[in-house]
Amino acid sequence: MMLTTQEINEQHRYIAESDVMLMQLETNIDALTEFIRLGKQENKMIMLNPAPYTKQVTHLLSDIDIITPNETEASFLSGVTITDINDAKKAGNIILQSGVKKVIITLGARGSLLCEHARTLYIPAWSAVVKDAAGAGDAFNGALAAAAALARQADI
Repeated sequence: MMLTTQEINEQHRYIAESDVMLMQLETNIDALTEFIRLGKQENKMIMLNPAPYTKQVTHLLSDIDIITPNETEASFLSGVTITDINDAKKAGNIILQSGVKKVIITLGARGSLLCEHARTLYIPAWSAVVKDAAGAGDAFNGALAAAAALARQADI
């Protein structure tokens, strides 16, 4: 069963109470489009983890504040095969041209790369013994959304 636009609209009050809206692509693209529309209407920060990747997401990118693709998703979005940090920078800059405000490419054990129009910042990963990478992207995005919400609240 897929989330519907009607169900999104029925939850509008929760959107209005939020600081940050984080979504991914394991849902109905029409519902996702409505979710983004309501978020923009309420002046919310819109974050997208473009997983699992689908070409249908490209028309939404200009409404996204922060997108967090992994290397594979960034390659699909940009057309750049990512083999190193320089490739990731190229991919991030191409994705920015779609209207996204910030691109954070997760690079697994190599860390992540933040691309904005004014700067690019490479953040190396901490050394860790990884037992299972399942959920790593979800944990990254959840922590990023929480930090973004705290930062927005501090600015008020």
